Amino acid sequence: MLRRFDIDRVELDFHYLEDGKQQIIEESSKLENLKFLSRVRLSPQDAHDWVDVLSRRCPNLEEFCICIRPSGGRTCNLELQGFTQLQTLEISSYAVLPGFQLPSTLKKLILQMPLITTETVSMITELPSLEYLKLEKSEFESEQWCLGEIVFNKLKILKLTSLDISTGDASEESFPQLEILVISWCWKLKEVPPSFADILTLKQIKLIQCKNESLEASTLQIKEEIKANEGSDRLKIINKVSSNQTRIDVFEYLRASNLQTYVQYRIHRSISCCCESSVLFSIFFFLIL
Repeated sequence: MLRRFDIDRVELDFHYLEDGKQQIIEESSKLENLKFLSRVRLSPQDAHDWVDVLSRRCPNLEEFCICIRPSGGRTCNLELQGFTQLQTLEISSYAVLPGFQLPSTLKKLILQMPLITTETVSMITELPSLEYLKLEKSEFESEQWCLGEIVFNKLKILKLTSLDISTGDASEESFPQLEILVISWCWKLKEVPPSFADILTLKQIKLIQCKNESLEASTLQIKEEIKANEGSDRLKIINKVSSNQTRIDVFEYLRASNLQTYVQYRIHRSISCCCESSVLFSIFFFLIL
């Protein structure tokens, strides 16, 4: 009974399938017991078709990891609301996603894309059960991340990684249930908003490779304010700046604005593994039939 399937660096491409083979895939039996499907690589032009097929053939997926590969600046229409049981979703897209749909069942969401717009953030806040959000290697419309009246009602863990933002404008009302804030490789970010001291559920702020001294100072100020107002030492500050870690990928040091170099690196790795990919695609094609 197949419940989990990992695909490493395999690209699924409708464009290279003959009409007859496309029909076979579309009419294949369901994998109703499949819960986890990860590392699926799609081209922007075929992503919509493949997602539609997978949502019908794997109706009970709970965890899905998908990568949209680069393709000459093409945009991609991604509609994932057909996965009605999905709880964990990771999207790594090197194509612009002007508009995409997410299933309302999500509890954990990881996004890596060229541009995160205000509309994208608003769409995320509409997920009623979302508890974990990670935004990484992405650009915003400006260096100031302004949430305004946007509210993440159920969010408990927020991770910001390699984002090209310098300031954030958010109130305690934006994150009423937040427990853990993790900021990694955000070299431009100057501070955590002082209003975070008013988030009664906040337990930990973790800084990883954030070299701006004012950022650390702002977290310590929040901790002191909580202690002064509540007499409580509930907030733990963790600051990791040591580079003596096991096998650190040098591309983690790239700023979000330098995505092109990172993309070229990923393309090179994909090409070097093309033989392995063809074998794994054959296995996956057999399974979905």
